[in-house]
Amino acid sequence: MRGLVKAILLIGLLAVGTGQAQTIVLRWRFDGDLRDSSSNGNHARRERGTVSFTEGRVGRALAKGEDAVIACRSATGLPLANKAAWTLCFWLKLTDALPGGTQIGGFRDRSNAWGTLRVIDNQGGFNFYGHMSNLCSGTLFPADGDWHHYACTWDGRKIRLYYDGKLRKA
Repeated sequence: MRGLVKAILLIGLLAVGTGQAQTIVLRWRFDGDLRDSSSNGNHARRERGTVSFTEGRVGRALAKGEDAVIACRSATGLPLANKAAWTLCFWLKLTDALPGGTQIGGFRDRSNAWGTLRVIDNQGGFNFYGHMSNLCSGTLFPADGDWHHYACTWDGRKIRLYYDGKLRKA
């Protein structure tokens, strides 16, 4: 099974340097289900493919078949305004290389408008596109069987990509 994902998928607000409170909008713990533990009710559902749950980095993890898609099509509270700060982060453990262009996670408004898209994928490595920009860290998603932490932040001005706690690209 390709790609064990422990997504602390904090599609949340990170107000860097502004003093604003952080708000978790969505948190999928994958503790045997696809429920949102943020109390916002942004639960995911399996749209296709095979998913199961296994031992994770902390707690449980989602074991996703290579054709599997999970999504929350009716999420509320997403930081969609152009200057709204946010963080998208997750743990990822791979035993097989990801095909180029594999989408890991992201969000957009229900209209699917281009300007609201924010996605992390494997286009040339750990890559972000959205906000009418594209930023590639140059760091590949290693298929080494170890857990790695990835984070992408937007502070209203600049996108930053972090890998295992270190800034990789800004």
